[in-house]
Amino acid sequence: MAKIIIRDKLKFRIFPKILWIDNEKIKLKSNSETIFETDEKYVILSENMAKNRRLGIDLEDKKEILIEIKYNFFRLITVFLIIPIFAVIVKLFLLSDVEASHLGTFAGVLIVVLWKREKLEVVDI
Repeated sequence: MAKIIIRDKLKFRIFPKILWIDNEKIKLKSNSETIFETDEKYVILSENMAKNRRLGIDLEDKKEILIEIKYNFFRLITVFLIIPIFAVIVKLFLLSDVEASHLGTFAGVLIVVLWKREKLEVVDI
């Protein structure tokens, strides 16, 4: 029987992170560790059952595997600075013809794109 330990080191998360291990749903809370035990020789770890973000793990001779969710903190900081930066641009140039809804939509799309920059990485075997 092999153990898969999944560690999420992000200190603040509004909603739990959802991962799938062989079609079994696991919810990770912020700054937590989850242990998953299996008898399988090969498992697939994926995020929200996405086909392009999968991690195949070979468990044939392994007793324990540690997986961490890694973040690009430059992008995370950028996410929280986008809206104030756009507000300053609008105030500086007095762009009265720019509607707040357009600005909010653009900032929202950038936040979603930048927020999804996480990767699953096998740290220790």
